[in-house]
Amino acid sequence: VEFEDVTIIDNPDDPGMYTLEVRTINEDTWITSEEYEIKVPTVTTLPGTVEAYNAADILMTSSTGVTAIQTMLAVAGDGWTVSIGEGQYTETLNTATANVTIVGSGDLADIVIIGNWTIDVDDTTLDNLTLDGDITVTADDFILQNSVVDDGGTLDLHSGGATDATVTNTVFNVEDDIGITVNEDDATITSTTFTIPALGVGVSIEDGGTDTAVTDSTFNGTAGNGINVTNAASVLTVKG
Repeated sequence: VEFEDVTIIDNPDDPGMYTLEVRTINEDTWITSEEYEIKVPTVTTLPGTVEAYNAADILMTSSTGVTAIQTMLAVAGDGWTVSIGEGQYTETLNTATANVTIVGSGDLADIVIIGNWTIDVDDTTLDNLTLDGDITVTADDFILQNSVVDDGGTLDLHSGGATDATVTNTVFNVEDDIGITVNEDDATITSTTFTIPALGVGVSIEDGGTDTAVTDSTFNGTAGNGINVTNAASVLTVKG
């Protein structure tokens, strides 16, 4: 059956599976079609606005588009704040200046960064961000707080002199991967939730990981490991 005037067909407003009944004017019996689907269109979420504030909390510049975050990281100075507005960002990022806070402005679920990070300068803070990618930390005094790390990412606290990383009030959706790899000294993990529904690991303490403290945290799942220690010389403290 071919309809020459498609305006006579009204699709339903609600998405779902439907059938269509048709017949010709010469037939008494309606024929039912195979099921077809009315789908919700996929609308791309665009990047938002990223702003750079100096140490006196004065807005210095802003950017948007596919390189918005990295552009602001490149101009940020010591003690600055990079504020990331709601949106979806696909960038491969690296920090450029020590003592910079990168914070999401808005609803955590609506500030999504897809891509890998390299944190190679001291005193970097990530706050209120949804992260879908690996975060590799090779510098001192890194802080990750109030964030979500989805199953596309692992936080790698890397050896090579890095110390004193802190992870607090963050959710790791681990799936079958690793939430946090500890390969440095003096890491602190507190008030953090690890969801491990598959054969994943919440925290893996590697050969370079010493003096790791895990406090007041939650490990959910039945098929994975909460904490895995591969270094017999590590000092692990678990409380709460």
